[in-house]
Amino acid sequence: MNFNNLKNTTLRYAVAVFFTFIFIGLSANAVGPQMSYHGRIVDSLTNLGVTGNVDFKIQVKTPTTAGDTCIMYEETQTKNLSNGVFVLGINNGVGVRVDGGAYNLQQIFSNKNTFGAFALPAGVCASSTPYSYSPTATDTRRVTIQFHDTSMAPGQWETLPSQTVAYVPSAIESLNVGGFPVDALVRVVDAGGNPAILSPLSIAQYTELTNLIGGTSTQYLLATNPAIGFTGSLAGDITGTQGVTVVSRIRGTSVSALAPVAGEVLKFNGTVWSPGVDNDSLGTVTNVSSANAYLTVTNPTLTPILTLNVGTVANTVAAGNDPRLVNAVLAGSAASGDLTGTYPSPTVSTVGGKTAAQIATSVNDTNAATASATSGTIVKRDGSGNSSFATAQATNFSGRNLYLFDSINTNSIRMMAPATFAGNYTLTLPVDAGPAGYILRTDGTGVLSWVNPTAGAVTSVTASAPITSSGGQTPNISLAKSSGTVDGYLASSDWTTFNNKLSTNLATGQVWVGFAGVANAQFLNIANIKSTVAGNFFTATGACAPGQTLTYSSVNDNVACAAYAITSAQVTTALGYTPATNLLPNGQIFVGNALNVATAVFASGDVSISNDGTITILNSAITNSKIANLAITNSKINDVNWNKISSTPTSIFGYGITDAILTNAGGVTSMQAGFNASKPAPGSAGRMYVSTDSAEIYRDNGSAWIKVGSAIGLGGTVTSVSAAMPISVLNNTSTPIISMLQASNLNDGYITSGDWSIFNAKQSTALINGQMWIGDVTNNAAPVTMSGDATISNAGVLAFNTVAGAPGTFPKVTFNNKGLVTAGSALSSTDVTTGLGYTPSSNALNAGLVFVGNSSNVAQGQALSGDIASVSNVGIVTFT
Repeated sequence: MNFNNLKNTTLRYAVAVFFTFIFIGLSANAVGPQMSYHGRIVDSLTNLGVTGNVDFKIQVKTPTTAGDTCIMYEETQTKNLSNGVFVLGINNGVGVRVDGGAYNLQQIFSNKNTFGAFALPAGVCASSTPYSYSPTATDTRRVTIQFHDTSMAPGQWETLPSQTVAYVPSAIESLNVGGFPVDALVRVVDAGGNPAILSPLSIAQYTELTNLIGGTSTQYLLATNPAIGFTGSLAGDITGTQGVTVVSRIRGTSVSALAPVAGEVLKFNGTVWSPGVDNDSLGTVTNVSSANAYLTVTNPTLTPILTLNVGTVANTVAAGNDPRLVNAVLAGSAASGDLTGTYPSPTVSTVGGKTAAQIATSVNDTNAATASATSGTIVKRDGSGNSSFATAQATNFSGRNLYLFDSINTNSIRMMAPATFAGNYTLTLPVDAGPAGYILRTDGTGVLSWVNPTAGAVTSVTASAPITSSGGQTPNISLAKSSGTVDGYLASSDWTTFNNKLSTNLATGQVWVGFAGVANAQFLNIANIKSTVAGNFFTATGACAPGQTLTYSSVNDNVACAAYAITSAQVTTALGYTPATNLLPNGQIFVGNALNVATAVFASGDVSISNDGTITILNSAITNSKIANLAITNSKINDVNWNKISSTPTSIFGYGITDAILTNAGGVTSMQAGFNASKPAPGSAGRMYVSTDSAEIYRDNGSAWIKVGSAIGLGGTVTSVSAAMPISVLNNTSTPIISMLQASNLNDGYITSGDWSIFNAKQSTALINGQMWIGDVTNNAAPVTMSGDATISNAGVLAFNTVAGAPGTFPKVTFNNKGLVTAGSALSSTDVTTGLGYTPSSNALNAGLVFVGNSSNVAQGQALSGDIASVSNVGIVTFT
C-alpha cells in the first residue's frame, strides 16, 4: 500500500507495507515467539527506494476498545536498507526492548493469561496514569511502526498507520489454549507422532475420568481392592473360575492331577510336573556309619573319614595283585596285542595293526604335504587357503572364482559370478566348439548355442568425413587433427592461437591503434596525429562552435577554430534555385499553386490525409459514377477474409491442388498398417505396409513385399567399437557411446559453432606492406592504404601531403597539410546538400501538381491520375 497523507516533514516518502503476524519459533537470542514485518520506503521525489541506515521503532499497543492507549511492547532496531526494502524481525533478539519487558510477546497477544489483568505503568499510557487492562476474548492488538533516516532532524520520527492484529488469525499454530502453553495440555498422537483426530469426551466420560483420578470410580479396581466379583473363566497357567481356580501349568508345562502323599515333592518327569519321592540327596547328613567291617568310619558326626580295609584275611578286601583275583594283571606280567613289554610300563608297538615304521612314514608324508602340484606328496592348503593340482576331477564343483592359468602359471583369467544376483540359474554349454566367428547366445533358459553374429542388427559402422571408421565387427573410429589442408578436430594449441587473434569486427571508420603493446579499435582522431616538431598538431579541444571552421595559425604552428559566414544568397546561388522550407504544418501537404510555388494546404474533397501519410476516403465519396465497370482488378485487391466468401470447397482437390505429394504420397499409392501376417498379397507396386507387431516396413514391388526398414536393423552385429583420440568410446562392447570433448586451451576436441564463429571472425595476421586495418561500411576490418592528405609507412610514420595555394577566407575553404587554408571558393549545390544532410528541392511547383517521390527517391512534381481526377491548388481532391 502507498501512504500519501504523510506529514509535511516527510511527505517525500511513500511506504509499501506487508505485515504478517506469525509465530516462527524461538531463536537463540529471542525471548519468545517472533513477528515478521515487511515493507519498502520509497522517496517520492526520485521514485527510488531509500538506501542506507534507517532507525525503526516497533510498538504493540492496547486495542481501541480499551479504556486507555498504552504501550505493551516496544523495541528499536537499525536496518541498512537497499532500494528501500526492509524486514523487521520483532522479538528475534536483534532489536533493543525499551518498555521494561514486564510481559513477553506471547503473554501480550494472549487474551487469557494465568496472572489475569495486565498492570501497565503510567509511563507507557496516554493518560499518564497506571492502567489495569483485562482483555476480553475478542480483543485485538495494534502494531505501530515508526522510522527515522539520516535526512530527518534528530528526534524526528515518521509514524506509519497502525496495523490491527486480530486474535484468531494472529498465529498459524496456537501456542496457548486458554492461557495454558501447549506443554501443559493433554495431547493424543498416532503411531507416527502426528496429532490424532478423536471425538470429544461426553459429560459422562469426563465425570468418569475425574472419578478415576479421584479414586471414586465404580468401573475399575484400586490396587488395594481385593480381586472379587469377577466372572468368566481363567486361561493360561491358571484355569477355572473365581471360586474354583486350578494351577494347570507352570510356565506352560502341564501339572499332573495326581495327588501327592507325605514325603513326596513336585518334580518334572520329562513330560509333566508330577509328585515323586525326593531322591536327589539334597537333605542334611547328621551321622555316617558302616554296615560291615570292610569300611571303617571315624568322626561320624563331624567330618566323617571312610577307610577301606585291604588285606588277605577275613573282613578285608583283596588288593589288585592278590593271587586270589582271577585274570588280574599283575606287575611284571607280559603285554600282548598292540602292546609289548611288561606291566605297568608296556610299549605300543602297533596301532590297528600298523607298525611304528608305517606310522612314522604316514606322519612324515603328512608333514611333507605341499600346496603345489608336486608328485608323490599330499596336497594341503597354503596360508591363503589355496591348493594346486595338475588335474582335478569331481562330479560337482563349487566356488566363487575360477582361475585359468597360462602354460607357465604366470598369468591367469579369472571367471567369477556377480557380487549379488536374484537367484540360482544354470548355463549349459553347446555340444561342440562351434564354427569360426560364431558367438554364444542364450535362449533365455540358460541353454547356450553358437550363432552367426552377422544375423544381428549392424554389420559395420561407417562415418562421414572428417570422421573415419575401419568398419567390420570391431570398428575403430578416428578423427584427424585439422590443419590448413585437413578437416578434423581442433587441437588445444590451435584453439589458443585462434582465440588470441584479432577480431575482424571493426566499426565503420575505426582502425586498430596500438597502445601499451595491445591493439585497440578506435576512430582515428586528431589526438592520433602527431607533429615531429610540436607534438600534438591539433591543439583545439572539442568541436568548433557553430559558425566556425578550423584555421591554421602560422604564428602558433597549430590549428584553431575561426569564424566564417555563409549568406542565404550564397546558398541560393550555389543551388541555382530558392530551396523550399522543410517546415510543413501538421496534416498539410505541399501543392503547387497558381504561381507555380509549392504551398502548404489541407487535403479535402473526397479524401483527407493524416500526418503519418494515411489517406482516408470520406463516407459516400466513392459512387458508381466514379468507379467504372471492371475498374477494380485482382491487382487492386489486397486481402479478402474467407468468411466473406459464401461457398468454399470441402476437399483439397476442390481447391485445384493435384500434385503427387497429396494424391499418392509422391509415388506411394497407398499405406496400410497391421500385423505382419495380415499383409495383403503382393501385386500392386508402390504400396507401403507397416508391420505393427514386428516393427518392420515393407514395399510392394509388384511381385513381392520387400522389407525396407526395421526397428532392429537390417544387418549384422557390432561386437566392439574403438576410437582414436580425441574421440572416446564408453561401453565399447555392449552399448557404445561415442563422444568427444569440446576443444579448449587444455583439451583437443571438437569445436563448437560458437567458437567456430568467434575464430572465423578473428583478424588475419597477413597485411600488405604499408596498409592498415580500417572498419568498412559492414563494420568489418578491411586492409587499405592510407591516401589523400596523408600516408603512413610500415614503421608507423605518418606523413601529410603538401598542398600548394595562397591563404584566404571564403565560404568554401581548403586546408594544407597542417590545416592552413590554401584555397577558397563559392559554395556549390553539393556543399549545401552535404551541409543540410539532404538534397533540398526547389519550391517551384506548377499549379495542380503535387510532390511525389520517384523511383530515385527524389520529390518530383506530378499531376494526380487514376482513381483521383485532380487536386486543386488549394488542396481539394476530386475522384474520377
